[in-house]
Amino acid sequence: MLSDRLNKKHIFVLQPQDEIRHPYEHALWPLCEKVVWFSRYMSLMNYEKEEPGVLIVDLDCLSSPLEVQLQQIRRQFPGTDLIALSSSDSAQVALQCIRSGFADFLLKPTSPEELAWSVRKCQQHQEMIQRLAPDDSKTGLVRAVTQISSCTTPTLVQLYTLEYMQSVMHCEGAAWLEAEGDSFTDTEVLCSVPKNTPTSLVLAQVPNQAFPERLDEPLVHPTKGNKCNVLLACQNYPKSSILLWGVDKSELSHLSMAKLIQEHGDLCLLNLQKFEELKQQTFVDDLTGLYNSRFLKFAITNAIMKCRDPNQSFSILFIDVDHFKQVNDKYGHVIGSEFLVAIGKTIKNAVRGIDPAFRYGGDEFVVILHNADTEGARVIAERIRKNIERRVFIIQDQKLSTTVSIGIATYPVHAAERETLLQLADEAMYSAKKSTRNAVHLALGLERPAKTGT
Repeated sequence: MLSDRLNKKHIFVLQPQDEIRHPYEHALWPLCEKVVWFSRYMSLMNYEKEEPGVLIVDLDCLSSPLEVQLQQIRRQFPGTDLIALSSSDSAQVALQCIRSGFADFLLKPTSPEELAWSVRKCQQHQEMIQRLAPDDSKTGLVRAVTQISSCTTPTLVQLYTLEYMQSVMHCEGAAWLEAEGDSFTDTEVLCSVPKNTPTSLVLAQVPNQAFPERLDEPLVHPTKGNKCNVLLACQNYPKSSILLWGVDKSELSHLSMAKLIQEHGDLCLLNLQKFEELKQQTFVDDLTGLYNSRFLKFAITNAIMKCRDPNQSFSILFIDVDHFKQVNDKYGHVIGSEFLVAIGKTIKNAVRGIDPAFRYGGDEFVVILHNADTEGARVIAERIRKNIERRVFIIQDQKLSTTVSIGIATYPVHAAERETLLQLADEAMYSAKKSTRNAVHLALGLERPAKTGT
């Protein structure tokens, strides 16, 4: 039974940092009538006026044991869709959230667009629930919709959709098909259940007829005895369809429920596709494939939030390619662009997987080194500098070489604010360029220039 306090047009946010409230608020307002912010766990738990449609929980606001507080939130807001924001990509933390009934688990730094997509997905889930009839089938359908919504890859969405449709229809099998031509004769089986069903067996169940231009209603194809096969079109993908075979005609009364599950799976696939497109536009630099400068501010904010212990630190490397303009002038912008891509890959390959690399703009790059003090950052910066200095880049049969100037700023040694920290790293980089180039300099106050290449 849903709470009488539930207001699906409201969104609650539990988050400790006010500095990223504005971009989140700007993204959330078009999706609701009201956004309520909480900075402390107890403030949220003591709020009894209403229950929101969606609650966004920053796990940095919670304390150990984490799962206890997650379950308390679930009990306090039984009709609410929950979204977790986490600084940790731990599978255990994600599993605790899923076990506590969270609809989504997002890794910080989370862009406003990514958060908005997650909220919209929750709202679509709520709309599906409203369409259900209040009968005994509701529990199973809610379980199916929730499971499919939690899938993070297209294949998982397809498999879970098929499994639940097979369960509802009590049929022999189900398959996700994609017609390559105008008929079912050229059909690719994307996946099927049972999982080890031979492709030849699936294709033998496909109707031998032209692919209909529009398949608004399920196509029922009689087979032997009291059995039939059913074809349901995917509305968002015209050449895709779901085939159910070995369906007893007495089970056709459950077809409307199977169609609801199919529609939801179709919608989840579209959401994943759109989100990946949006993620590329929001996070990734079109040229190099590294993160872009827009994402950098969220990443630095997230790194600061992780450093709760006074002994924790991280460092920023600001990297500039020396004499890059000469490459553009001599070889042209096409080769210059490919050169930047190769340099970006060299930088990325020189750091750990947990350390994100960004193209800041032009021929400038930034790296965030997690859990790295000044000396640790100097070691990694020197590795980057030497790797680029020693490498001969082959770009369209042209042999190119270059060097880089690198500035280092460390949190909280040099600064505790995001903008100041980035500015100090930038200034240290310019100090390296003005002195000898091909050098690593620390931010002002801890300057001890590293050796340059010979």
